[in-house]
Amino acid sequence: MMAIEIGLVPSSLAIHQHINNNGDLGHQVAMSEEDEDENLVATINYNEDIDTDIYIICEDDFNTSDVFDTPEVESEKTNLKQMPYNSNFWHTSSKSQTIPNQTIGDNGIGNSSSNDDEDVWLTKGEEEELIKAAGDSLCDGNCLPLIKQELKIKIQMKRLEKGEEEITTDETNSQEELFMKKIRKRSRAKELNRLASFRSREKKAKKENEIVERFRRLSESNEKLQVEKKNLESLKEYYTDKLENCQDSNYCMIETLVSTFLI
Repeated sequence: MMAIEIGLVPSSLAIHQHINNNGDLGHQVAMSEEDEDENLVATINYNEDIDTDIYIICEDDFNTSDVFDTPEVESEKTNLKQMPYNSNFWHTSSKSQTIPNQTIGDNGIGNSSSNDDEDVWLTKGEEEELIKAAGDSLCDGNCLPLIKQELKIKIQMKRLEKGEEEITTDETNSQEELFMKKIRKRSRAKELNRLASFRSREKKAKKENEIVERFRRLSESNEKLQVEKKNLESLKEYYTDKLENCQDSNYCMIETLVSTFLI
């Protein structure tokens, strides 16, 4: 519970003003024709859980000496007794005075033109966003975040009053979208690198197998050639011996030629 002393106002207005939880003033005004020379003390009692009333009470309705008879209050009365008349706010008639339709702490949520009290319930997320926007505005000295949040809530409330669907806004952060896009791009690059590495290893293994197979064939061919070489060397030695042992060179020559054809 929080009490705020507004001050002294002309006693010709005895006002009972009803306030909703959202801070909007209603229109219940009770007036009394009292002497304009007397004063009023206005007090606001505010509670977040229940509706709140403003009472502006005439001093002559009760004994003020029991409550307000203190040096501080008396000094305040003396200073504010000659309160200037504001024609823009107070409207005077022959019998009574009325207060114009003013809104105290209008946050743009409620409808101050309605005669019925309307309670506006905010979701936990909306309330947290509104409190955060108000804190940012106080810290930065910039009302733009608070105004944006209030306009957003006001538009939602008007649509609900008309029976229209609630506007659902995509609150996905653009940075988060970029981050997810970067992750997908990186995953695709990793997959492509994996496939390229697999193909490279497969190609390398295939080339290695081809080289090994060629080496095997060449080795076998080399072995066959080595055997054939040995056979030729043996044949060479054989004919050389024949030539050396032959007495008649002509006969040996003929025998060599015949044996060559026979082979």
